[in-house]
Amino acid sequence: MALPLQFGKEQGWLVLQYDLHDALSSGLAITLQNMLVYLVSMLLSGFLTYLLLKKILHLRLRRLELTLNQYSAGAHDARAEVNDNNEFGRLELMLNRTLDALDQQRTLSQHTQLFNELVLNSTTDGIISADMHGRILQVNQAGLKIFGYQSADELTGQD
Repeated sequence: MALPLQFGKEQGWLVLQYDLHDALSSGLAITLQNMLVYLVSMLLSGFLTYLLLKKILHLRLRRLELTLNQYSAGAHDARAEVNDNNEFGRLELMLNRTLDALDQQRTLSQHTQLFNELVLNSTTDGIISADMHGRILQVNQAGLKIFGYQSADELTGQD
């Protein structure tokens, strides 16, 4: 007996070989019926397990994706909800720790930038910073005054 099987796009055949001589002596109809009930129940159980796991995994991955999208869109307080101590729970916890580290780095960078601006603008010396190609990246207030400019925007990006 051969039964076609299909899970999603995968297709195959389940081939059953059976010794009919023994089955005829003990009641072929009952044996085949029991075998068919067992086979159908196992296939149904496997398929339902597959669907349930797929739904659970999809839901958990979707929540992680949503957290990352929210964070990327500027909601820097977005964090994944950690529900349990399994692979997903540990992944959610690692994501939250990574987002916390990013927040700390962003805060440190903002403080460093503010400090640099305060130092640059508190000196009476003209300071201009440029990249490796000679394009002006930053100029302080004294530098603007020395060169006769009103705004750093006038110099930024020029050679």
